Amino acid sequence: MEAAKESYRKALDLNPPDPDVHNNLGLVLQSQGSLPEAVAEFRNALRVDPRYAKAYYNLGKLLAGQGDLNGAVENFRQALQVQPGSAEIHQQLARALAQQGKKEEAVEHYQEALRLVKAGRKG
Repeated sequence: MEAAKESYRKALDLNPPDPDVHNNLGLVLQSQGSLPEAVAEFRNALRVDPRYAKAYYNLGKLLAGQGDLNGAVENFRQALQVQPGSAEIHQQLARALAQQGKKEEAVEHYQEALRLVKAGRKG
């Protein structure tokens, strides 16, 4: 993982900002437990491309894992603005909403995730 991290950092030094590189570096940092740095990289990806659903999704999952449900819900909602047909995003949003006690809204998103899966649209 250390080699991947260094490769992504080198790519950012050599090339114009790339949301994929920032996002992937964020994932590597997250896997290494460097959560503040991972958050920063997901946010860097979003500065480069404010419509980058993967970074909103990954940031939402990281924040949910840290117990920041408000931040998670906000990021999952942003991801759905960009990619409304993603069952996976609806599912993660539903999970965070359920943890907040917003059961009715959570059920709506779980149902939409199920509908999308049945229609063959997981991602």
